[in-house]
Amino acid sequence: MADVPFDAAIDAFRRRVPMRKERWLNLQAEVRQRAFTVAQVASADVLTDVWLALDDSIARGATFDEFKALVADKLTTEWAGTVANPGARVETIFRTNVLTAYSAGAYEQRNDPVVKRRRPYLQFRAVGDQRTTDICRELDGKVLPADDPFWANHTPPLHFQCRSRIVPLTVAEAGDEGVADEAPDVHPAEGFGAVPKPSAPWTPDLSRYPAPLREAM
Repeated sequence: MADVPFDAAIDAFRRRVPMRKERWLNLQAEVRQRAFTVAQVASADVLTDVWLALDDSIARGATFDEFKALVADKLTTEWAGTVANPGARVETIFRTNVLTAYSAGAYEQRNDPVVKRRRPYLQFRAVGDQRTTDICRELDGKVLPADDPFWANHTPPLHFQCRSRIVPLTVAEAGDEGVADEAPDVHPAEGFGAVPKPSAPWTPDLSRYPAPLREAM
């Protein structure tokens, strides 16, 4: 995570409203990006606590250990033995949501008209270690024009706990790296990779949510 607050990422996360999974599943796909849910969590209070802890993590650059200290016991109690590895699930919740927020913030920045004029190419960059998935390993280093349709469904995260990112490049940098002749035939995990849509027209009724959440929004 960044060492300083990333305002675009903070704003992207704060546009997401907590709701139970059954309600989230009833939303249209484009609207789900404006909602936040945690599987197998029915308590509105616990869901709100997780949302607030993630908000703190993104806003302050707090660590996973700090997030875990705030919510792990509550989530473990809520799951009541239905989750095989609660520790791993808590980490997945943290990393997927934080990285999704950062990805959405980065998307807004690189699509600024001035940035696009100066850096009209994008490069996919993965973290090369034993945890890197085949999806991201195959895409690592690929360069395509920023307006290529490929990016519409290959914007990180591409799977749970994805650590990949997209880097905007100048024409010269893209030439040095090598622009791909065609988009790779690699697909993200189901439910991942869509371009963030921060302007989706959805205004939820916040009066239905706990006061701490309304104040944080």
